[in-house]
Amino acid sequence: MKRIVFITAIWLPSLLTFGQCLEERVSLFCTQCSIDEALDRLEAQVSCSFSYNARNFDAAEFVDLQLDDVKLREAVKKATADRYQIKERGRHVILIEKRNLQEQKSKKQEYIIEGYIRNSTTGQVVQNATVYAVENKYSALSDAAGYYRIQLVTDEEQFGLSYSRQSFFDTIIVVSPAIQEVRQDIQLMPHSVAPPTIPTMHAELPQRVREVEQLPMVKLLVPDVQAQRAMNLEFLEDIPVQFSLTPSMGTNKLTSGMSNNLFSVNLLGGYNAGVRGLEAGVGVNIIRQNVTGIQGAGIGNIVGGEVRGIQAAGIFNNVRGSVKGLQAGGIYNIVLDTIIGCQAGGVFNILNGSITGAQIGGVFNIATESMSGLQASGVFNITQQNVKFAQIAGVFNLAGTVTGFQAAGLFNHANDSVTGTQLAGFSNTAMNDVEGVQIAGFGNLSGGELSGVQLAGFGNYARDVKGDQYAGAINISRDVNRQVSGLINIGRTVDKLQLGFINFSDSAARSFGFLSFSRKGVNSIDLFADEVSMVNVSYHTGSKFFYNILQVGFGSYTGLSIFSYGYGFGTDIGDPENRMHLHLEFLVRQLDHLAKPKHVLNLNLKFDPSISIRLGKKRPTLVFGPSFNLLFRNGLLQNTDTDNGAVLVDIPSQPPIFKPMEGVFDGRAWLGGRLGLRF
Repeated sequence: MKRIVFITAIWLPSLLTFGQCLEERVSLFCTQCSIDEALDRLEAQVSCSFSYNARNFDAAEFVDLQLDDVKLREAVKKATADRYQIKERGRHVILIEKRNLQEQKSKKQEYIIEGYIRNSTTGQVVQNATVYAVENKYSALSDAAGYYRIQLVTDEEQFGLSYSRQSFFDTIIVVSPAIQEVRQDIQLMPHSVAPPTIPTMHAELPQRVREVEQLPMVKLLVPDVQAQRAMNLEFLEDIPVQFSLTPSMGTNKLTSGMSNNLFSVNLLGGYNAGVRGLEAGVGVNIIRQNVTGIQGAGIGNIVGGEVRGIQAAGIFNNVRGSVKGLQAGGIYNIVLDTIIGCQAGGVFNILNGSITGAQIGGVFNIATESMSGLQASGVFNITQQNVKFAQIAGVFNLAGTVTGFQAAGLFNHANDSVTGTQLAGFSNTAMNDVEGVQIAGFGNLSGGELSGVQLAGFGNYARDVKGDQYAGAINISRDVNRQVSGLINIGRTVDKLQLGFINFSDSAARSFGFLSFSRKGVNSIDLFADEVSMVNVSYHTGSKFFYNILQVGFGSYTGLSIFSYGYGFGTDIGDPENRMHLHLEFLVRQLDHLAKPKHVLNLNLKFDPSISIRLGKKRPTLVFGPSFNLLFRNGLLQNTDTDNGAVLVDIPSQPPIFKPMEGVFDGRAWLGGRLGLRF
């Protein structure tokens, strides 16, 4: 690469990596090479480029080098006999000749460097390009005609001058001013054209970093000319300490957007490239790239890159990258990438990414990806993907999947599955499987399979349940282990227990309720006669362990037409495949005068043990057996019915087991029997 005496100009892709080129490994075996040739051979092995004043090298000076797999910094020192200061800016390596310490320091002089900046491909002028005197805090912008003029005061015999513009490759020159006014025209190569000697390795700043200057508050606080100068440059200057009154009034002047500070103090506001240490401000701190350490502001912090450490503000924090550590805002926090640590906002937190740690908001929290840790708020939490550990809100929680605990005063919703516990004052919903527990004051819903327990004040629904459902009113599931409700249970296959006022199933091991209907359970009709009614019809429904009985009967007794209706329950004892079965049944029936049903109470309580014998391969079966009867009557009301007299005062040939009771009620007891067919 040819270099001229006055300046050395290079093109370099804009990269975001700092301080890495000099750490790259190189090898050089050179005998009687010029220094210029040795540097060229080193430059060809790395992803950066050199800039230096070639007139400092004696053309008659040669070096012998035997370097095998050493760092670039060491190789340059040996090639130049350690006569140069080595500085790295972005992917630029600048070589500035060291001063002789015994020489008197030069007097500071003012220099003016001016010229035009053009597009190397089209020849068109490039406006709003940043011209920056490296380490001198002087900068300028090219105008609409591409003209720039930078005026600086320095005692340096050589200094670097950088030319940068978004969408163009950087150019750095090393200036050795011989006169106070220098004319230097520069051509910048656009990114669309690869540089002639250096491979293209262009990597632009992430969009979220570039967005910092587009934020309304940044536009309000930072002058356009200051922001434009910073946006063009993609390397930083390490400045140990800086102080700012406003973003444009401070020790770093208009180049503050290029400074990386160890200690930064801002009053009304500050605008810097980065912090590696401590930054404190009364107003708003604006950092274009990254913060490592502690950042505190009375009003707010705005960071374009990532935060590692502690960030606290009286009102807000806005981070366009990630946070690793603690972020606390008096009103709100916004992060556009991931969080590893804790995010706490007095009102709300918004995270456009995932979090590992805790997100705590006074009103609400939002995370667009996953949450591993605790998400807690006074009103609601929203996590679009997986929640691992806990999501707690005063009103409701929304999540993609839940692995852990979800609790809300009103409702919880998981758009996918739940592994753990959902606890809500009103309702819980999971659109897919639930492996754990759902507890709600009103209802629970699982769109997939439930492996665990559903407990609700009103109702539960799950597609399939490998567990239990408990509800105050209704349970619905296809396959379920247990269903217990105060009103209705609906299940296809119930493996163990179905307990409710009314039960429906395709098959149930045990159903207990006022009415249980099971398609594959007990469904039979008995036609029989007993000592009270010659014609009785009863319907049996439920499971063999517990079935319900609905019965009606008609008969004539001592000249009275008797109509009876009743309800009972029973159980089957024996293998369903056996021909003979034993049944134990209990029945309560009301006996009324068919012509004048005026009697208030004539309750016949029956205990009917019976035997059924299958007459063929299938039904019908013969049913017969004894019965023990109790009859309770309202004697007071009955005695007022002088027209009809008492019903069933005596039963012929059936002496009472005990005498009538005195007072309001009286009763009878007797032994009876039945004989009939079961279909």
